[in-house]
Amino acid sequence: MKTAGGPDEPVFGQRESGGRPGVLSEFKWVTYGEFHERFRSLARGFQGLGLQPGDTVGIFSGNRLEWPLVEYATYYHGYISVAIYESVSRPQAMYIINLTELTTVFASLVCAKKLIEMRTQIPKVKNVVLMEPPPQDLVDKLIENGLSVFNLSDVEAYGRDGEEEPFKKPTYDDVATIVFTSGTTDMPKGVILTHGNIVSSVAGTNYVMDQKDLARMGPKDCGVSIIPLSHILGRLVMHSMVATG
Repeated sequence: MKTAGGPDEPVFGQRESGGRPGVLSEFKWVTYGEFHERFRSLARGFQGLGLQPGDTVGIFSGNRLEWPLVEYATYYHGYISVAIYESVSRPQAMYIINLTELTTVFASLVCAKKLIEMRTQIPKVKNVVLMEPPPQDLVDKLIENGLSVFNLSDVEAYGRDGEEEPFKKPTYDDVATIVFTSGTTDMPKGVILTHGNIVSSVAGTNYVMDQKDLARMGPKDCGVSIIPLSHILGRLVMHSMVATG
């Protein structure tokens, strides 16, 4: 997907707790260039986890910078992302994980604990990649449950130090992601979306902006992420903002 953002322009910003309730730190921004290099390194690092293009990769977390890093890494080398809402029930999460035959799940610390609780019902999961530095007791519990544990930063470093793989441009019909409903009515329903589906949606959004039926987004605009990125609308907004710089 072509983007209007220059390599030194900011693309994603996040801020963390300032150490006291209700106090937030200043925003820390990642540029388009930094983001591009990071997701490329992460994509190369996937092979160190035993993954091959065409495999499904789970993202089990709320919104955070690491979410789009993993998502764009899957796009880059032909993997298929599977997003799991942070708020889904245990039976729903198990259903998604088993249906899509996930072996590797990128997870927040909160969601990693949920994987431990359902471990006996998700036998195909082998790897858990934690999105932030974990406490040792969590790592110990994951290992005790037969899971290999990695830090996302280490997977990135592995890919950064490895050989550059040639980029293979996806076709319109290549599967990009499997999106599930939030499960408010029985078990979540999954929809297979191709790279063509996503690019067409972004192109349609651009057309609507060109027709002045939607405010034009550009490099001077900033959006706030509220809807979960596990929801396709959240991702469409993200992709459209990246595409318009």
